[in-house]
Amino acid sequence: MALRRSVLATVALWFAWAGPVGAGLALDPAAGVHLPQVAYLEDPSGALSVAEVAARHAQFKPAAGSAPNFGFTDSTYWFRIELTRGADDPTAWYLEVGYPPLDHLELYWRAASLPAAEFERAVSGDLLPFHARSVREPQFLFPLELPAGQLREFYLKVRTVGAVTVPLRVLSADALEQSRSRAHIIHGLFFGTLAALALYNLLLFLSIRDVSYLYYVSYVVTAGLAYLGYDGLAYQYLWPEAVGWNQRAHVVLGFTALAFALLFTRSFLALATSHRLLDRSLFALAGAAGLLALLSIWPLSFWASARLFVAIGLPGALAVLASGLLAWYAGYKPARWFLLAWATLIVGLAAYSLRFLELAPANFFTIYGLQIGTGVEMVLLSIALADRINTMKREKEQAQAALLDAARRSERELESIVQERLRELNEVNKILEQEIAERRRAEEALFEMAHHDALTGLPNRLLLKDRFEVTASQTDRVSGTLALLMVDLDDFKRVNDTLGHQVGDGLLVKVTELIRGCVRASDTIARFGGDEFVILLGSLRDAAEAALVADKIARALARPIALDQHRLRTSTSIGIALYPQDGSTMESLLRCADVAMYRAKQAGGNTFYFFLEGAQRQLSLPAVRPE
Repeated sequence: MALRRSVLATVALWFAWAGPVGAGLALDPAAGVHLPQVAYLEDPSGALSVAEVAARHAQFKPAAGSAPNFGFTDSTYWFRIELTRGADDPTAWYLEVGYPPLDHLELYWRAASLPAAEFERAVSGDLLPFHARSVREPQFLFPLELPAGQLREFYLKVRTVGAVTVPLRVLSADALEQSRSRAHIIHGLFFGTLAALALYNLLLFLSIRDVSYLYYVSYVVTAGLAYLGYDGLAYQYLWPEAVGWNQRAHVVLGFTALAFALLFTRSFLALATSHRLLDRSLFALAGAAGLLALLSIWPLSFWASARLFVAIGLPGALAVLASGLLAWYAGYKPARWFLLAWATLIVGLAAYSLRFLELAPANFFTIYGLQIGTGVEMVLLSIALADRINTMKREKEQAQAALLDAARRSERELESIVQERLRELNEVNKILEQEIAERRRAEEALFEMAHHDALTGLPNRLLLKDRFEVTASQTDRVSGTLALLMVDLDDFKRVNDTLGHQVGDGLLVKVTELIRGCVRASDTIARFGGDEFVILLGSLRDAAEAALVADKIARALARPIALDQHRLRTSTSIGIALYPQDGSTMESLLRCADVAMYRAKQAGGNTFYFFLEGAQRQLSLPAVRPE
């Protein structure tokens, strides 16, 4: 129940964020978002120049809304956008074309610096490498020149082998930044949910070896990659130079996701034993989807692949829905969640298909219906898998209860059999508990080994980095100072060479204890190998406090150290780097502290230096040597 509540809460949160995106498409001049009045002209030959298009002003037709949609067509379309900027409006504006799968876009306008018959031109589209875009965003963005108080006409040319869907918005720079932030949150939540579900169920598969989980994880991963391609994010982050692959990636991955979805349905509903004919039909559809995925790479064109995906996607989803209905009717309880999950995908797929067939307008829910439906579907399918486990657990418990009831009514022989079975189960449980306890102890030991020095028990570089991030964040909040001290024992090698490594190791342990006595419990001491120590001092008011600690450490290490039958005198060279003055990362501070420490070494040791100021405090004490 806790898992079910948590994933349902995630769905609710997803919709809460998804809602404002759709709302943002409404006219909102105060926020710097304008939906322009758009007229279009169809160019079946694709041969018209911008001058010829501008001369046919009267032939333009008003578009239905600011998101014209013409479905699959071979025609080139021109759009005329007329804009006027008021004197009090922001100066920086952008034209957004919010449909990443468009192949080729050209924006033309008359600039004041050019003759009246000539046009400025900007080019974009997914047939160009991503870095060639003037604004590097998944959506197509064109900076606009809008002189105050002047009407300016823009002509947008669109040519693509897929569906001609052209959602247009004109945004100010501030509104664009807000739109980017909101999109990042929505994409992070959507793809983060898919990644979390995939990882969680992959771990379950590795634990229980149920192939349904493997099909589910494959479905989630391929669907997520398909949507990354469809939304233009994969072109931005994964394959920005692969122009040809980017054009067809979301279709190839879409076919693959459909194939895994059909295989998951067969396995989850156990159709091979309950409905063999339906099982074979789903298997054939999965094979067809897999084959089309391969053919969409080569030799099928994107034009054919996109239309075949629409043709096979809806029948495949309906076949899955029919399978769930039959399983539910047969009394298979997990089919309830399964049906609800696929119903959400059916709604999203219906919106997607109706838009491509020009039976529904292009808006947020018809353009991104598949993503919305899939996001909810993935969560509900995860619940269905969990419910399936609970159902199997309940059936097992009911079988055990029936067995116990039969044992009570049976003779002593049956009773002894039951007792023997229970004893075996208890033994198995004990073995499992022991294995779990041993694994937990092993994990704790591995964590300790991975984050601490074996000799001194001090944190190592890995744990120091984690604590640096926390301490730096706290320092930023209070506008304080953080100091990183690089401590190196002077002439430590002589101890190892004259008295042996065992004495040297013992000295390092004693030095660790002395340094601990010089710093606060909240500070971090780490060993970096050999005789080097790094100390992280947080919540400092100024550099003077770091100098006091360095002086205290140097004086503590200067006192004689009794070690077995030896008495050793130590001194140290200390380099100090300050955050954020000397660096903003642990690596940069380490380099600075190391430089300062070597300055101290070159000055004869037994001293400390600040990196930036070159400040030094000299203590008149001998270097490390045995007495």
